[in-house]
Amino acid sequence: MRKQRRVAKKAKNRQRYIGVDLHSNSFTACIFMEGAEPETLTLQLQGGGLEQFIKKLHPGDELAVEATSNSTWFRDQVIAHVARVVVIAPTHFDVIRRSVKKTDKNDAKAIALFLSKGNGGFSGFWLVKYIIPKNSGFRAGFTFLIPG
Repeated sequence: MRKQRRVAKKAKNRQRYIGVDLHSNSFTACIFMEGAEPETLTLQLQGGGLEQFIKKLHPGDELAVEATSNSTWFRDQVIAHVARVVVIAPTHFDVIRRSVKKTDKNDAKAIALFLSKGNGGFSGFWLVKYIIPKNSGFRAGFTFLIPG
């Protein structure tokens, strides 16, 4: 029993990288942590799914999400619960764009894996920080990856 507690506590302290494949009414997230099996879940954005996901987030987590029409909204929902949010353009992210097995689960896993490699995982991209005016209703620090 003590060993299980130590393993659980040790795992809780390790860096987690979360890849999100976002759609208009649902999303698939892959939680990747070095040395552990990736956890993949698909949830609805409404009906408590997003709230359930937010409860799983840790303050040190890094999260990357595909740019979609609602990625800014999604970012605003999770930003207070993680260390960093990165938005990527899927059409410029070759691992997703050229994927032979294009599924939400595979896309989320690829995003999480590349995020775990640091900025080098997204080689060929520039990190751009947008400073958004306060009166726009959005927070500053929005990070977007564009082709480099």
